[in-house]
Amino acid sequence: WHSLFDVSAPGEETLEGEAFRDAITELVTSSMRAFGADGPRLLIFEDLHWCDEASMDILIETAKLVDEIPSLFLFAFRPDRQAPSWRLKQWLETEYPHRSTELTLTALSPDDSERLIEALIPDEAADVRAQILARTDGNPLFLEEVAAAVHTPEREYAFRHSLTQDATYGTILLRRRRELHRRVAEVFEELYAARIEAAAALIAQHAREGGDDERTLRYATLAAEADARLYANVETVTHTTWAIEAAIRLGRTDMTHLYTTRGRALELSGRIVEAVSNYEEMDKVAEDSEDRTAALAAALALTTLYATPTPVFDAVTGRELCERTVTLARELGDRAAESKALWNLMTLNVFSGGDPIEAVDAGERSLAIARELGSREQIAFTSNDLWRPYAAAGDLSAARAALEEARPLWQELENLPMYCENLSSTGALLALAGENAESLALTDESHRIAQEIGNQWGQSYSLLNSYHVDASQGNIGRALAKMRECIECA
Repeated sequence: WHSLFDVSAPGEETLEGEAFRDAITELVTSSMRAFGADGPRLLIFEDLHWCDEASMDILIETAKLVDEIPSLFLFAFRPDRQAPSWRLKQWLETEYPHRSTELTLTALSPDDSERLIEALIPDEAADVRAQILARTDGNPLFLEEVAAAVHTPEREYAFRHSLTQDATYGTILLRRRRELHRRVAEVFEELYAARIEAAAALIAQHAREGGDDERTLRYATLAAEADARLYANVETVTHTTWAIEAAIRLGRTDMTHLYTTRGRALELSGRIVEAVSNYEEMDKVAEDSEDRTAALAAALALTTLYATPTPVFDAVTGRELCERTVTLARELGDRAAESKALWNLMTLNVFSGGDPIEAVDAGERSLAIARELGSREQIAFTSNDLWRPYAAAGDLSAARAALEEARPLWQELENLPMYCENLSSTGALLALAGENAESLALTDESHRIAQEIGNQWGQSYSLLNSYHVDASQGNIGRALAKMRECIECA
């Protein structure tokens, strides 16, 4: 538990990724149970439109405790469909309609605003009250702050609500705003020096608003890396985009890590078309800077999207990219890239109905190079997919062995999306062998984990495999429900 609070303890491993998410979720929910053990509790959560995706996951898990302890949760957020809070609204409407009530708040009418102003500053001149009415736009919180400032001119602002802060922020001149943001970024950099990663996103935001590209690049990159470890895909995309924009303004060309991190987050979110655009932009930057290594990395990422069953699958483009990347990798003497290119060639043959012999040959050559290099990640990727050409050739034993070799590697690498895919693929293979009960257990576990990390591909793939098992056993209603959910995820 110590590492949850940036405190190290002798012999205690640092929690990261899913282990961190599980630990903090358990801590919050168990604390809530203890908090509510001796009587009813009211819990108020404000400004949830600013909440990040990972925190929203924890909040939803906490809200489920309404079934266990006497409690009332009050959630306040703006009706923004793009904000993480919209997911909370949809979850409540779908899962807890019997326990939730929605109250929509609107701006005050001009008459109501006038009455509030009259109550707050009854002796103020009519023209001043008219100006307050015109400038506060029916926002009662802002109206209260402005009225108090008029009544007490020397009063310093201490914003009690973000809506008040936002309204006042809009009155500050742009040049002055930038100056303030830059200063805040500098102060936070000093203030949070001992735990800079936790404050990286906040510093990056202020640096960006302040036009400080060096700090934006540094801290947006740091924030994106932390986001990616937690599978906070929306935040990863946001922060890598900030970093890339700052790097471009600074004339930097070494952005391969940023583009690949953003691309992976887009893929995990099911935003495949945007991922393609990301890698094409990466390729253009590499071409302009004559960086063949970066160009190869971009081409490999694009090949994977075109050669596997994604919304942009294209066998012709996929094969052109496979041939291009294999050749370029050999020209550069990049054995790791060659291994990945051969893996792509294997998967292309599998999903395009190509030559199964070429698929097995490409896969085994990829695996041999990965073993030679000791590349555990590529060993996992290639082994994970070799099961398909092995199964197509009728060698179910080799197919299962390949999957079983990859599974512990995914756990070791803490790659949950691929661990999910491995479970679902193993479930599909077991179904071919008639082991339906074990098959469903694995695909159900895969679906659970994929839901927790927001991996739509993992959810749809697990549902597709369990659909086939249910349908084969005559569980038509359950099979159809899974297929409908699979289509929604896809």
